[in-house]
Amino acid sequence: MQKGLFVILIAALAAAIGAQEVQIGGGTLLFTGKVASGVFFDSDDAEKEGETGPINPSYYGSEGKVYLWNESDAKTGLRAELSAKYTNNNIGFRIRLRADNALQGNPNTAIGRYAYGWLNLFDEAVKFTGGFIDLSDNVWGTLGDGDWDIGGNGIRMEFKPFHLKPLQGLDLGELNIGAFLLVPLQSNPNKIHDENMKEISGDVTFSRMLGETAFGFRWTHPWFYVSAQMQMDTSVDGKEILDASRKKVWSGADDEMRFMFGAGFTLLPELLITAEGNFEGLGNWAARGTGDLRQTLRYDFSRIPVADRFALGVKARERLWGYDVKELAGWDIPLKPWIQIKPFVDFRASGEFTVSLEFGYAFGHLALANPYEAQQLVYESSNLHIKPTLTYKLKNGLELKAWYMFNRISYGNLSDRNPIFADRKNSYNLAKKADNHTLVESLAKQQIALEFVWSF
Repeated sequence: MQKGLFVILIAALAAAIGAQEVQIGGGTLLFTGKVASGVFFDSDDAEKEGETGPINPSYYGSEGKVYLWNESDAKTGLRAELSAKYTNNNIGFRIRLRADNALQGNPNTAIGRYAYGWLNLFDEAVKFTGGFIDLSDNVWGTLGDGDWDIGGNGIRMEFKPFHLKPLQGLDLGELNIGAFLLVPLQSNPNKIHDENMKEISGDVTFSRMLGETAFGFRWTHPWFYVSAQMQMDTSVDGKEILDASRKKVWSGADDEMRFMFGAGFTLLPELLITAEGNFEGLGNWAARGTGDLRQTLRYDFSRIPVADRFALGVKARERLWGYDVKELAGWDIPLKPWIQIKPFVDFRASGEFTVSLEFGYAFGHLALANPYEAQQLVYESSNLHIKPTLTYKLKNGLELKAWYMFNRISYGNLSDRNPIFADRKNSYNLAKKADNHTLVESLAKQQIALEFVWSF
């Protein structure tokens, strides 16, 4: 209850201050804020298995319960944040306080704090940023549907060579390359309470911090953009995963090593083409590796007088696994990709009002939360959803969104696909976690939401 009141207090402070500029010492101090929430109804919010865990991990309560929840902004019951940004020529800093509250019967509050400063040198060709750095900087982020980026506690250095020496008559755009030295907040921030995991301890040394470095670049051009980041990893903030005999399967050195990339075509303003990927567990791909690929194609008919308010597009997503379950649980089950395709259409009724319709179809073989337990292995034969959305944007920064979604998820029986499950039960019952099951009951659900995001 006290944590929930703290979220409300942050929201009240943000609303009271609002967007304001203050001149201090030759620089500008800007205050901004945001509050997001929504009213949500799910016809069946009982926990069921989905892509990488429960289909609805953020939903709480009995079936059909109405509660506060916002899917579009934060997937929380209430999010509030207050930011202050100071800029004075080539120096500046940013401070942000954010609070997220579930408020759906499980009132857990997450407090996020960012505080970092920056320094520009050589006519902004070199930039140093230090502190607890926010992801919203998005210096080398992928900029697509996933919009992945790396943030955290540390020091980041950026170098922009094109900024120094542009070629005459040729627009090279801007190239940004550099490194981000990530510093763990403590000797081991991951406190492990899982019998299949072992906490890794050790002091934070400079050499171990160097092993946490992320390298990145982005080339932004009027015709295209391309970016990539490679995050290294040491055991300083990792964990060891143990098999049934308590032998190490992989260690913290494999825990956070990842590679991100993003690319987009920007030559035509009415055409959007993006592709991006996020690969994790690169230190031991055969036992830890996962990949998330996403693509977007959108065309806005802005140049056609009759259809200038329409936009058509399609999004695609693929989930890949570098490992198989045999590496983890001794079961010879190769994991197939999970694939989703989402065509959509947008109609801009006015400058403020938009109507959207999205169709989604997914299929594939999914490995879920804990591969050591049979009920966490699910074969999803299909996932079909239809989602109309109404969005209204007011001039004062308030965005209202109402949407409805029908979702039909069908599951196949693992015992039909692999003989090792032939002697296991042919049903799924959450009340009997000790049982091993091979079939998850198919699911048809309806969801209705009214959300708001107020930015100021």
